[in-house]
Amino acid sequence: MSFTRRPGSGRPRQTSHREDRHIGTRCPLRELPLTPTPRLLRLEWCHAGGNWTSAGLNQVVFSNKSRFNISSDDNRVRVWRPCGERLNLAFSLQRHTAPTAGVMV
Repeated sequence: MSFTRRPGSGRPRQTSHREDRHIGTRCPLRELPLTPTPRLLRLEWCHAGGNWTSAGLNQVVFSNKSRFNISSDDNRVRVWRPCGERLNLAFSLQRHTAPTAGVMV
């Protein structure tokens, strides 16, 4: 048994104008485009930081994450268990659940 294709069936050799509208770069932005007001605020912050001492720089937290905690506890229960073990309370580690200082950027 053999199959033959009809002429014009299958994938076209060129993209259509409708498909061309959705073509774009997939590169992420290297930096956020800043408007003049946030740019001025950042520049003022940087100029003010030029006179900081090492004690002042130790108080600054640098991170590339959008959400992070300064302390180690984020009010979650940690459960460590080997593969195949489920609902075994022996592997549940209760941690301190008091509110902690967190930073949302």
